[in-house]
Amino acid sequence: MVKSKAKKLKISIFHLAFVYSGGGERLVLEEAIGLEKLGYDVTCFSPVVDRKGCFPELLSRVKVKRILPKILPSWYPDVELVSILMACLLVPLLFFKFRNKIN
Repeated sequence: MVKSKAKKLKISIFHLAFVYSGGGERLVLEEAIGLEKLGYDVTCFSPVVDRKGCFPELLSRVKVKRILPKILPSWYPDVELVSILMACLLVPLLFFKFRNKIN
């Protein structure tokens, strides 16, 4: 008898930015880790991801993808702020990217 594996339920979590090690960032990352332990396929999406400045030990355990491409160089002043503002303006368009992935 062959057992068929049930497809994992996919969960997407959108967060404003993973820029620094703060309470909101830790909460989102711990939530993703907890959901993965329960058997879900979890992916976090954010316009800004700083893998060295925002809980690197937690970010390494979670799938995190950038919503927007990195356009400005890292030396540009307030590059994170500009990316966050661009994401806020483009949110309606970004949802079209995910419309077929939501059940």
